[in-house]
Amino acid sequence: MRPKKNADTIYQTYKFWIKPSDPLPQLLWDKAKAMNAAWTSLVLMRQETLETWMAQRDTLTADQKRAFWNTFNLAVREKIEECELDWETSGVLHDRFLVAHQRALKDKADLHGRTRLQRILLVHRYTGGGIPIEKLLSTRAWRFALDAFPTEDVYATNTRQARRGRQTQGRFGLDNETAVEFSIILHRPLPPAAIVKRVALSGRRQKPPAHEWDWALVVSVEVPNPSRTAAGRVIGIDLGWRKIDDYLRIGYAADDTDQQIELRLPLDFSTQKARSAGYPCNHAELRALEGRIAVAVDATKAAIGELIAVPSLALMRQGGLVRLQRTLSEKPDLSEAEVEALRILGAWRKQNDRLQKIYNFSTARFAARRRWLYQNLAAWLCRNYDVIAIEGDLDVKGLAEEPDPDPALKAAQRYRQIAAPGELREIIRWTAQREGVIVKDCNTAYSTTTCFTCGEQAEAGPDLILECPAGHRFDQDANAAANLLSQILPSTEVQDGLRKNQRDFLRIPPELQMVAVVVHRD
Repeated sequence: MRPKKNADTIYQTYKFWIKPSDPLPQLLWDKAKAMNAAWTSLVLMRQETLETWMAQRDTLTADQKRAFWNTFNLAVREKIEECELDWETSGVLHDRFLVAHQRALKDKADLHGRTRLQRILLVHRYTGGGIPIEKLLSTRAWRFALDAFPTEDVYATNTRQARRGRQTQGRFGLDNETAVEFSIILHRPLPPAAIVKRVALSGRRQKPPAHEWDWALVVSVEVPNPSRTAAGRVIGIDLGWRKIDDYLRIGYAADDTDQQIELRLPLDFSTQKARSAGYPCNHAELRALEGRIAVAVDATKAAIGELIAVPSLALMRQGGLVRLQRTLSEKPDLSEAEVEALRILGAWRKQNDRLQKIYNFSTARFAARRRWLYQNLAAWLCRNYDVIAIEGDLDVKGLAEEPDPDPALKAAQRYRQIAAPGELREIIRWTAQREGVIVKDCNTAYSTTTCFTCGEQAEAGPDLILECPAGHRFDQDANAAANLLSQILPSTEVQDGLRKNQRDFLRIPPELQMVAVVVHRD
């Protein structure tokens, strides 16, 4: 989405599942196939560009490298114009491809063409700042229209009759004459003062054997920024990663009611489906699977080394063995030792592909679960607090790679990628922007070891509990959160402890009790 021009408003996105009427217009499939073909042509052009880049990059100056990629971006736009897509589809394809291209460069990954329809995204953008939401009820609108908005009383309760009252009909136009008609349940109301910026029709093919399509409507609106001031509720959050019992502590928070909240990430993501399928259900089982993959690689290399001489065999990993198998299979005349080596590689490849598939699926499932938890945690924080203080100079990679790291972080180094504190930080920032919450970057220098009670400097160590020269004992993370909070409290007296306002302690909702745990101070 384009950057918003009005600082007094925020963007919100509403997604609703829809049920299109059968049959779907052929024009929808034609548009989707045209986008797939355009994407594939862009991928092929990118591959040719990368080959040129790899051959020239060592001889180019910084300005020449910048000019090289600027030329590529212009070529992308020209290639999309040659595909003769409509202006809205062209804009979506251009933005999505460049984002995917930049991410692939960063991750050193490849982009692949699309030979079959798996996902569909058709977009209508409203120019001129958008349209008032009431115009979605217009009978003359061809881009998108709804028959009616549900009344307010159907959202007051959650009875079956109330849920049925949230259903309405709509149309998503493909051109001036053709539209996709659908039924939709508006499970949450659209804001009455909203300005509609974009409406998208999204389709996703289900996994085999169903091969059916799931359809959704995504409405992006601009709404007035709710009034948030520094006089509202404030909280300081110290992010990090620390292994405690059977969970990771990913942060510690302290708010202006003298309440402390420990932010946890469970290490066990087991489900009945995963257990019955034999997939790893926690990170310990995932590490064990990594070990099995590594042992199979080492055993295969040892067996190959006894049969044939291969340069740099000791340095090979999975990719090297796959290339060796390909080289041997393409060789015209094989000796008996090479035939046996090829057989060993084939057996290893079959086992490795199976284990690697399980590993990739499990890591993706764990990452999705973690992101879901972080999104819910960020939403809860932003709905209960008006100002959030976080580390302004959080450099997770720098903390992990510095020559003399913090003892506590060094002890939990292998959990850094599991916790992904940088991801949580970005989700909090994004959610705060959406909800109109103020996020303040605070100075974190010595925040962990500076005693919040007296200001004395404690000696850093691997233990969770530290003691300052004045005899005060404190949790390192709780102390850091209190120091961050002190930088945004309205009061200038930061050594008198947290403010003890006469307010009720926040209640953690049941769905978040596994992530956020309230810890009352003595």
